[in-house]
Amino acid sequence: MGNAEVLEAIVTRYLDSPDFKGLPLAELGDFDTQELVNLISDELVEAVSFDDCLNPYIRAYYLRVSLESQIANVKERREGTVLYPSKKALLSAPKNPAEPYLEELIKGEPQNKIIFFKPEIIMIYLNDPRNKNGFYGYRGYITVNDEYIPKNTNGGKVIINFGIAYKNGKKPERAIGASLIELSKLSSSKQMLWKNFEISKQTDYVINSCFANEVYTGIWSKDTWIFDAFLIEMDTINKLCDKMGIPPMFKETYSAYNRERPIGYTAVLFPTKKNFNDFLMSMEKLVINNLNAETFLATGENIRPAYKYDSESKEKGTLALLSEWITINTSPKENIPELIMNPLKNVRKIRQRPAHKLDIDEYDNDYILEQANIIKEAYCAIGAIRFRLSRHPKCKEVSIPNTISDPDKIKFY
Repeated sequence: MGNAEVLEAIVTRYLDSPDFKGLPLAELGDFDTQELVNLISDELVEAVSFDDCLNPYIRAYYLRVSLESQIANVKERREGTVLYPSKKALLSAPKNPAEPYLEELIKGEPQNKIIFFKPEIIMIYLNDPRNKNGFYGYRGYITVNDEYIPKNTNGGKVIINFGIAYKNGKKPERAIGASLIELSKLSSSKQMLWKNFEISKQTDYVINSCFANEVYTGIWSKDTWIFDAFLIEMDTINKLCDKMGIPPMFKETYSAYNRERPIGYTAVLFPTKKNFNDFLMSMEKLVINNLNAETFLATGENIRPAYKYDSESKEKGTLALLSEWITINTSPKENIPELIMNPLKNVRKIRQRPAHKLDIDEYDNDYILEQANIIKEAYCAIGAIRFRLSRHPKCKEVSIPNTISDPDKIKFY
């Protein structure tokens, strides 16, 4: 097999395989080693092995393996050696401008190359009720809602997976990052749509490190997104209440491990006043309106109830009952207003700003910073309640989930 035949076999395998795979050296058949070395030296073929990466069977990212190492892979028949056509060898490959991200793979770009987009692109999907969003703080995915999935298909249809990126690697300004292999699976019209939202200065943005670790090394983050941690804290508080023999503090809880949660209870990807107000509304419903007054009026072992009425014989609100109940039944007493009550009252206070007036929408990255402050302070308040309840004699055997046991691993992405 001569140079031309070897190169043709490698290019054909790359272009014809569903995921642009390389040709394993073991499958090349009869070939002249020196001719293959010449192709590598002429930078027409790239040879990678397990010595160079975890998975040589896909061109995942830029490896920049030296020519010496590539030649050694071939001469020594190193385990897992796979051959790829170089960009130079693919110059004559068929062009496909109607599918720009597929075309980049055809040209030899790595599958996990990240392209950055304005966050508005995700809002197009989120504002369509036929779609649903699975979001983990630093990464997410868009799928088709079950009722819109064609019959006789297995499982939900994933539209795209994406990660969160930051301008110059710093918060708050966010962008959306998606890999070429994900983008290439979109239809031609959708690829062109995404192309319109592509950020012009790609080098200004850096993908979240947790997302990068998962994509490039397969190492999953051990941190917990603060939005998930908040739900876990609420669920744990209700379990502690059960052990104490009193009604649950929250009338309804949500699992952090399924995506069915209150609308708006998520990071503000596209920082507009409307999206921020949706978040405030969800926080008020999730925390303030969700408090169970019966918890604070019940008696139990080492538990005294709060007074239902104030000095004017009016029924107290749930926040007032919580404040009194926490003060009566837990310690220390002195930091309850600052640590617990003020952050929770602040959710309602800020929520009331947009509640009683019409206003115009606006875009401002400060909404991301304000959201971060609100969720962090509210989380500390809920965590403080959980910590105080866990000290009750009947709660010693209640295990605190590892996901919330280390405050340093609770993250706002």
